Amino acid sequence: MSASASADRVSSIRLEPGKDVGILHVPTVNTEAVQAAGRVLQQNHDDIHPFFSYMDRDGVHMHNHLVHHALTLVALGTNSDQVRHFYDINTPYQRPAVPINEGVLGNLSQSSVYKKSLGNEDNYTSFLRFFESEIAAKGVPGVLQEYMFAEDFKSDDMFVRMYMGLLHPLIHLGFGVEFNQPAIVAEALAQAAVHSDDYFFTFFHEAEALAKRPGVPKKSLAELVDLAAADENCRKAANSEIFDKMLDGVLKNAKAEFLNLAVQYRVEEDEIEVRTAELCNATAYITVGAQRLNKSPRMDFFLLHSLNVSIFHGVFAKQSWIPNSAKARLLTYTGRLALLTHISMGAPTMNLDVIRNYNAVNTESSWETVIERAVNHPDDGHAAKMIRALKYAEQVTAPYTGRAEFRVKGGDFLKAGVAIVDTLNPKGGKAGPYEDESWIRGAGFDDVWDSVPDA
Repeated sequence: MSASASADRVSSIRLEPGKDVGILHVPTVNTEAVQAAGRVLQQNHDDIHPFFSYMDRDGVHMHNHLVHHALTLVALGTNSDQVRHFYDINTPYQRPAVPINEGVLGNLSQSSVYKKSLGNEDNYTSFLRFFESEIAAKGVPGVLQEYMFAEDFKSDDMFVRMYMGLLHPLIHLGFGVEFNQPAIVAEALAQAAVHSDDYFFTFFHEAEALAKRPGVPKKSLAELVDLAAADENCRKAANSEIFDKMLDGVLKNAKAEFLNLAVQYRVEEDEIEVRTAELCNATAYITVGAQRLNKSPRMDFFLLHSLNVSIFHGVFAKQSWIPNSAKARLLTYTGRLALLTHISMGAPTMNLDVIRNYNAVNTESSWETVIERAVNHPDDGHAAKMIRALKYAEQVTAPYTGRAEFRVKGGDFLKAGVAIVDTLNPKGGKAGPYEDESWIRGAGFDDVWDSVPDA
């Protein structure tokens, strides 16, 4: 991304056919679909809030996925009608954008006002315009260096907020960088700014400090997931009745066990390429391996987000303007959060045999048919994002398939993709705990599997 941009450019979605098609895309991307995505994403940018819930009413931030869905559809080769259709079916439940608070916007350059305005969802549009103006003046690299990578209090605060809301701000940032859209980068920063950092700042920094002690061993994420699954305290830390399974489950009942494992996952500046590949493979392992023998395959809604964000570490790795120190820290934080999420879902024991032995509904399954079925699924984009991330993981981990820490091998990726699309609820719809969705929530909890059909 350029060092600077005009204010008009930063507030506009401008997708260029043949150029802005993503790190993983089909051989022929539909030009009209690219143009259609630009139009709908401009509407989203101008008119829609990043949350469709209200924290004071619902107690949780549920996220607008319109950007993620449209750009994934483009990369996977859909047409303009489908881009418009899926945008239209996912807009009725969205929140309108909140008006700018001129008193906030005009003073966000003051550190006291900036700090006081964080964590308030009503300040989203004010933060959006602020970050647009910052990017117009300093460029995306300059703004991300100042607000995310400088390793001072302000940037550390934003860095952690990117991980709130089940990784959605970081996923959004990834799309903005991947598709070369400063406006979407501004959206990601604004979205992160209005998330509360809750307890994440504390546990991320505690793990970071503990990991610097001499003699702390180092293990792969897959190894640590297996160790968590073998630890009774980790398995029993949460249950399906606990609402915040991270805070009131893992960090209340198994914090010492979690931190002991988390500090062993860390990435150094000289190993970005291989550890990016490892993260992609390990998050695939966490997602598609969390199955039950004698049950139909199901993907855990919370675990799949670790896989869905993994592709963007491939995007970040390719940006020469992102310091290797930041790339390593991003990988480290994502891996530690993936481990925390795994434990919060009951630390399920990984079992790839369920996927490897799965009998496909369609005997003519291929990546082409898997992708076609995913992009036509009428949900909010989670399925298509997962298939694209899985295909990217297959691609980026292929050179390392002989290494033990790369648990998901060769044909496992396509097998998993087939199982995912075979088990999608054809009704689709938005994801939510009270929705008729395709996912389970808590793959390590026995009661969660009661409603899943036997294999």
